[in-house]
Amino acid sequence: MIIIPQSYLILKKETGEEFARKILLENLKLNKGNIKKTAQEMKCSRNTIYLALKKEDQGNLKDSSHVPKSRHPKATSQDIINLIVKRRKKTGFGKR
Repeated sequence: MIIIPQSYLILKKETGEEFARKILLENLKLNKGNIKKTAQEMKCSRNTIYLALKKEDQGNLKDSSHVPKSRHPKATSQDIINLIVKRRKKTGFGKR
């Protein structure tokens, strides 16, 4: 039996998300699929285990990107930003 003296969160910070999820899934196998017992041993929520199982099914244990998938609807378009930069360089004026 693998005994981890640290919680899942500390393990994730120290070794990385992929290794921590592998350890989490190994402990789940050792507990014969008992999610509640594994969550108590690893000091994490059951939802964390469900997310790790979902990531295992997808075949990628790494974290996904936290970058927004689309621009903000009120964001200034790139054409206008380029025009502003061009005018600032030409005139030498700043924001005001």
